Amino acid sequence: MLFVYYTLESQNNYYIIQEYCKDRDLGIYLKKQQYLTEVGAIRILTDILNGFIELLQQGIIHRDLKPANILVHQNTFKLGDFSFAKCKSNFQRDIMESVVGTPLYMAPQILMRETYTSKCDIWQSDAYSEELHRLRTLYPNYLILY
Repeated sequence: MLFVYYTLESQNNYYIIQEYCKDRDLGIYLKKQQYLTEVGAIRILTDILNGFIELLQQGIIHRDLKPANILVHQNTFKLGDFSFAKCKSNFQRDIMESVVGTPLYMAPQILMRETYTSKCDIWQSDAYSEELHRLRTLYPNYLILY
């Protein structure tokens, strides 16, 4: 996960001063790849899942896990962009209803405007895991309307 140096709050906005990742994000990284070995994909997923575990331990649901929100610095992959994140006290019982995130990576429940739980992050992690395997989005030809 990205290191946060400082947070600020104004009357209308929140500001986060965080670690700089010079190698951009996983989406750009994947576009540059012509081939990704299984070992390479596993290493990337390990970094991401370690960040995901840390979120769960802190009681945070990300709700917008996608390659553009996984930042890269010196071949280390870190979760970033917590603009849709939510703190939850009980992951199993806490129900959410707001439609947030990136449609291409949203869990079906969110797209269908149904209630959902923290398991939406699991769906999103599966979607970008498949993207690591294929080096393209899970549903490249779908127009998602919501």
